[in-house]
Amino acid sequence: MKKTLFLAALMAAASWGTVHAQSVPDPICNITFKAEDGSNSRVQNTGTGGNAVSEYNIGVGYTGTDYNPMKKDGDLGRFIGYTDGSTMGYYWCKYDADDLLGTAFGSTVTWEILFRLDRLEGLTYETYAIDSKATANSDGTWPGTIADKTAGTTKFFSGQQGGGWCFRYYPNTGLSFDYVHSTASGDNTYITPKIFFETGKFYHLVTTLNLAAKEVYFYCNGTKYGPYALKKDYYCHPGIGTTERSKDMWFDLGGDPGNPYSSVVYKADKSGIETSKCTRQGTTVPGRCEQAARTSWVFARVYGDALSEAQAATLYNDDVKYYTEPTKPNQDDIIMDAVFGESNTYADYSAYNKKDKALGRVRSSSNGSNLNSYVTINTQWNDTQKRYEMVAPGDASETNYATSKFLLRRFMYDPSIESQLSDAFSFECYAKATGTAKHIMSPLSFQQGGGIGFEFVSNNGQVKFNCNAYGYSATKTTCLGTQLSTNFDPTAKSVTTTDYNHYVLTFDRAALKTKMYVNGVEVATNSPEYADAKQFLSLPFARYHWFAIGGDTKNNIGSQVDYPWYGTISIARVWSKALTDDDVALLAQQAVNPETTVTIGSTGFATVRLPYIAKVPTGLTAYAVTEQTGTTATLTQVAEADECLPYGAPVILQGDPGTYTFEVFNTGSPVTIATNLLEGSLAGKDVKANEVYVLADNGSGKAVLRKTDALTIPANKAWLPATAGGASAKTFVTGGGLDAISAVKAAGQDAKAYYNLQGQPVSQPQRGIYIQGGKKVFVK
Repeated sequence: MKKTLFLAALMAAASWGTVHAQSVPDPICNITFKAEDGSNSRVQNTGTGGNAVSEYNIGVGYTGTDYNPMKKDGDLGRFIGYTDGSTMGYYWCKYDADDLLGTAFGSTVTWEILFRLDRLEGLTYETYAIDSKATANSDGTWPGTIADKTAGTTKFFSGQQGGGWCFRYYPNTGLSFDYVHSTASGDNTYITPKIFFETGKFYHLVTTLNLAAKEVYFYCNGTKYGPYALKKDYYCHPGIGTTERSKDMWFDLGGDPGNPYSSVVYKADKSGIETSKCTRQGTTVPGRCEQAARTSWVFARVYGDALSEAQAATLYNDDVKYYTEPTKPNQDDIIMDAVFGESNTYADYSAYNKKDKALGRVRSSSNGSNLNSYVTINTQWNDTQKRYEMVAPGDASETNYATSKFLLRRFMYDPSIESQLSDAFSFECYAKATGTAKHIMSPLSFQQGGGIGFEFVSNNGQVKFNCNAYGYSATKTTCLGTQLSTNFDPTAKSVTTTDYNHYVLTFDRAALKTKMYVNGVEVATNSPEYADAKQFLSLPFARYHWFAIGGDTKNNIGSQVDYPWYGTISIARVWSKALTDDDVALLAQQAVNPETTVTIGSTGFATVRLPYIAKVPTGLTAYAVTEQTGTTATLTQVAEADECLPYGAPVILQGDPGTYTFEVFNTGSPVTIATNLLEGSLAGKDVKANEVYVLADNGSGKAVLRKTDALTIPANKAWLPATAGGASAKTFVTGGGLDAISAVKAAGQDAKAYYNLQGQPVSQPQRGIYIQGGKKVFVK
């Protein structure tokens, strides 16, 4: 059976030019994932070769799978597999030298993988024997302690051991492909195609190899690399298997097959004095791996042919692009915006707040099997701030963190969130500690062997920003981690943590810098000592990808937290950008005083987006954009004076020129806005040329929405996203309250006559939109 993707789908990958789609053979090996099950392997192979697949250490927490609920249409929904970077956990596939897989590896073969590196530092292992007279165990292992150690090389997809093939990554040189021709190392091929990966981002990698032609090609996210030459025209299978290099060999996802001749350091006595070294014979079945990778997997496939360029292009389809080219829900930079309400309610007001990843509570552990019982998140009104706050009592006993109350937001399902965190982010929190805890507290965090920790340390009074980032330094010839963390001593800046303070933590990978702000002022910053260590963010194990409000993410799936917060929190936001000094100053000011002034200019219009339920001042009317064509934007009235706009609603305002003050309104319900195409930001927003329409003067004193050059849109403003083929400017069309239709109706004009959108009569209408009989009509 052949699988064919037609040209229409192919052409979406612009970098493939005019290459025509071709049918692709079924893979020999097609590794995908299934439901979490502690007693059975969660990896499966539906390839034609029928090779066995499994996990090393089934049910142990070094591997896992999870369903992606964001993809539910047809067959798009799938499980994602992930490894934690431990040498004790990975997925593996067995093969023989003379089966379909083994034959392909030594002749013509294509590897296709869709994966994500969550950390750019691998782990290998060492064994220390404690007695110089020790002998091998009956299973071939040696007594002593086995411990993981860091290694600059990350082998994420590998079947190499004194033979075989390997895909590995080194942060300073990028992807490397190894293909072993013989046990003599000088004969082997090592290709570095200058393909670089960033943590948190998915990559689609297709590698084709033709041994007879001695050629290798790489295709990464729609870009072709090669050809690259092989040194020799023969192949050496790895030195593993029940019959070495012949029977029951295997390759790994998330590591490299362990060395069967691993070094052992003997120690003469317990003082640790080393006296001699030797080697041990390892097992011939999968065991601990080397250069283990913290990796997330969608699939891994092997084909028995060296696929053509057109076939490789066919593989880069829309299903793959869901991961490699993720679509954001809008252009705002807020990933999470937690807002607390009356009667112990809360909500995430970011555009990412979808049902399957909404802000949520932990289930109540005291209710046993009642899965619908959740802890109550207590909220209360803060009259000084004019907003509700979350009360986080922590854990009074300091022994049972499960009783702590916190909010969680999982995000491992959404590739766009993680891909943005890789580049830059900011954590914003307005919080007040209650008393002094006897241990560490965290108001907002995302840390577990990676990620971001925001901590208040009781024993030294420090406020800490733990930024877990790693990068290889050629200067130091090693991977360097946590060089971007910062500490702040509140007493040095006269900051009292038992008062409300506005905290912002920022990470900017391009600038190689982290910063910490308190109450709008920068108090700490850090850059790596060695600038050649790019310091890519190290994400936690994928199952721990969740934000915690009121604690730090514990190594579970959202059932507990470490370092529960003692105090209150009224603002908790995560941004996908490094907020600027101006952004932070404005946000700190709004945290203290949410009132905002807006100026209506000479056109009679302005835009606004506010971080609270805002009462419309006297003299103003608010509109949403409910439709747009290539040349027009339909404005529909949503609120008038003394009515209230919902939290964060971007709107266009109309009124007489002047300055107006918006106040927080908390004694009634805001209006409902069913449709609104406008977007906006609570901080400055960088946009590219022709990316959005902003409010502008058309040169004759009339307001229009005009495409912009590249610029920074000020905070608390709104824009209209540009669509393909739109004009350079869009005029306003009324959909319920401006001037044209209302004016025509009020004047009682001829119901059969045509009027333009300004209410002026038109004797001979051309193709376009007009008003007739008090309604909009389209003349063809």
